[in-house]
Amino acid sequence: MKRLTEFQKKIRVKRKEKKAILRAFNKKVRDELVFKKQELVRLMFERDKGECVFCHTKVSEKHFQTCHIIPQEFIELRYDINNVLLACFYHHKVGKYSMHKHPLWLVNWLITNRKEQYDYLMNWLSKSQHNL
Repeated sequence: MKRLTEFQKKIRVKRKEKKAILRAFNKKVRDELVFKKQELVRLMFERDKGECVFCHTKVSEKHFQTCHIIPQEFIELRYDINNVLLACFYHHKVGKYSMHKHPLWLVNWLITNRKEQYDYLMNWLSKSQHNL
């Protein structure tokens, strides 16, 4: 059986310490993201009164859809209340008039019903480096 030198033992200890620090950091980041998402959902339910903004049917907290107007790959807007809408599954994904199947309908809906939200997002797009 091979015995470890003092140097090898120190390296192993340092690796374990680094892994522990990384685990703690990752957990902290995950916890912060979970909190941000929970806060966003709470604000969205409060603003939209727990109803699909399109058909006004009540949406339970278990069966709701968070609709990102600008895709959530744009990190700056992922947790921005002005970038999300509360919707039922039909109006978010599968309906003839849904966010994913008919984006022009959504733009028209935003201009008609949520002009401030539309202006905010258009202003963000014009200022950002992410010209789509």
